[in-house]
Amino acid sequence: SYNNITLRHSLEEVSGEEFTQNSPDPSMGCGDKREQLQVEGDDDSSGVLRLSHVAFYLRGLGVGVTCVSLLCQALAQACTVMTTVWLSIWTSKNTTKLIYVFVFAALAVAGMIMQLLLGLSLGLGSIKAS
Repeated sequence: SYNNITLRHSLEEVSGEEFTQNSPDPSMGCGDKREQLQVEGDDDSSGVLRLSHVAFYLRGLGVGVTCVSLLCQALAQACTVMTTVWLSIWTSKNTTKLIYVFVFAALAVAGMIMQLLLGLSLGLGSIKAS
């Protein structure tokens, strides 16, 4: 199939070896060392997140996408906190004025828009990085 051909071609490029017809199928998980490709110096058994790994992924996303994502996340969290604060102000006033409803709804909608923009920026950044 096309996927097996692509995978074999990719493994040939990385390993510098050619697969023959008798080679085990790399997609079947036969324990071939070529399948166990890792980032050099990457030891995930330590449980330590190195700043160099974070920097690698942030460079892959790009500065713009990273900044937009962080800004959207911060604004979404601010909207979430503000809806709670606004609700406590509204209930302490014991009023039925429509302005309280509109502000509450606007904060909730703004939070949803920020979450949507966060998802879009991370999705596009991931596509760009791949």
